[in-house]
Amino acid sequence: MTTAYWVAGVSLFLFGMGGANTMAPATDAVMAALPDSHAGVGSAINDTVRQVGGALGVGIFGSILNSLYTSNITSAVVDLSPDGSALARNSIGRALQAASSLNEAGSEALLNAANTAYVNAAGAVYIVTAVIAVAGAVVVARFMPAHDVDLSVAEAPVITLAAPQAGAIPAPVPVPIDEG
Repeated sequence: MTTAYWVAGVSLFLFGMGGANTMAPATDAVMAALPDSHAGVGSAINDTVRQVGGALGVGIFGSILNSLYTSNITSAVVDLSPDGSALARNSIGRALQAASSLNEAGSEALLNAANTAYVNAAGAVYIVTAVIAVAGAVVVARFMPAHDVDLSVAEAPVITLAAPQAGAIPAPVPVPIDEG
């Protein structure tokens, strides 16, 4: 709770550099594996997977953080009123709200407990996400091709239609109608 600003700044900078140096090569790898005729579909799927993955990550890790925070602060809020205890267990923001209605000693104790519970929960989530990121890097290093895929044999076949002859009338095609 006394982390220097420069430590937070360097951490965020490294996070940004990591994202910048992985997104472009990952997109290039996806697009290089597809023939040009499927570039639109590949781009759309790549973007969709990235957005769904981000939403799932925020949802899952946010739920884990909230569960850990709630379990860490529960013992510190037993002396509060049932409403105040429920508020403080709900989120750190609500705990800060509940602390403002207490006397000075109670307020300071709740603030310290809420901050400690949140920092410990966030730290655990950061460790879990770091382990998952390292596992992902190992999988990529193991299975990602070292060069672009040769698409010359994988190109989709080109179908050429013959131009209709002048004056030719196309034959009617029967269309079944389901009257049931």
